[in-house]
Formats: sequence, structure tokens, C-alpha cells
Amino acid sequence: MKCFYHNKNESVGICTICGRGVCNKCLIVLENNLLVCSVDCELRGKIDIKFANRRIKELNKVIRKWFYSAVFSYFIGTLIVLYSLSFVFARNYTNAGITLFFGTLFLILGVYYSSLHKKDRDLFN
Repeated sequence: MKCFYHNKNESVGICTICGRGVCNKCLIVLENNLLVCSVDCELRGKIDIKFANRRIKELNKVIRKWFYSAVFSYFIGTLIVLYSLSFVFARNYTNAGITLFFGTLFLILGVYYSSLHKKDRDLFN
């Protein structure tokens, strides 16, 4: 493949923005090893890198929220289940069943949040 700007030179890479062949003379390497062919593609590449970095920060915030939601749900679910045991010892089985039901719902919600946290965290590993 020949360079888009220098037809006599062989290309050493392909611009990641526009897909044109680039030789050593016109090759520009950005951070994250992105190859670009011109100033226009360089600007677009830098904007793409900024956007990607901002998106990664936002996703990290979401991952932390899933984690804290899971911990909170496990904690509240465990407390409610333990509270339902007090009704069992008092032989108040109706209240025990209701509180056990809600405690189990919180524990299931914790499992759901944990799975979301694990799925999103695995995207970065």
C-alpha cells in the first residue's frame, strides 16, 4: 500500500481515523499508540481520546455505585432476616413470614447488584 500523501513511498501504517495509508514522513503517533495521517485527524484523534477517557471515568463511577448498592442491599437484607427471627422466637409467624420475605428480596437485590458490578468490572480486565 502506498502513502496517501506521498505516492512513491510505501506506507508504514494506516490512519486510525480515516483509514489512509501513511509513510514515515507524515506519520503522527498520538497517546495510546494511535496512528494518524494529518493535523485534522490528529485533532479528531485527541478528541476521541478525551471522550474515551471521560467515558472510562464515568463507567468507573457506575461500577463503584453497583458495588456500594450490593453491600447496602446485603447489609439491610441480613438485618431484616435477623429481625424476622425475633418474630419466630415470639411465635408470631405472620410477621416473621412478611419480614423474611422482604429480607430475602433485599438479599436477591444484592446478588443482582453484585452481578452487575462483576459484569462491568470485567469489561476493564
